[in-house]
Amino acid sequence: MPEGDCLQKIKDHLKNEFGLDDGDVKELLSEYVSNLGKIVAVAEAANAKGEFDALRKAGHSIKGIAGNMGADEISQFGRFIEDNAMLGGGDSSKFLPAIKAIREHYEAIKSQG
Repeated sequence: MPEGDCLQKIKDHLKNEFGLDDGDVKELLSEYVSNLGKIVAVAEAANAKGEFDALRKAGHSIKGIAGNMGADEISQFGRFIEDNAMLGGGDSSKFLPAIKAIREHYEAIKSQG
């Protein structure tokens, strides 16, 4: 999904699911962007260091905040990270595509929000 569509989907989700007005949506988007930026940075660092427990926690957080915002595809990437990091060990490169997708989503939402 193009990121502009994703941003609109998030806005629609917040308005329809929670009955929020534009001001509240803007405030929640700001919090989402801030939190997601911090968490994806943690995921990137944990993956680079092979710290699978920290990576699992970051994946869990991404799954939750993205799911709450209606960003289902990003939530699924978080689930993938959480589930696979729970197994520990192995090749950390398997997480790179998911982390990259989350980073790209974050950058796009940040620039549009």
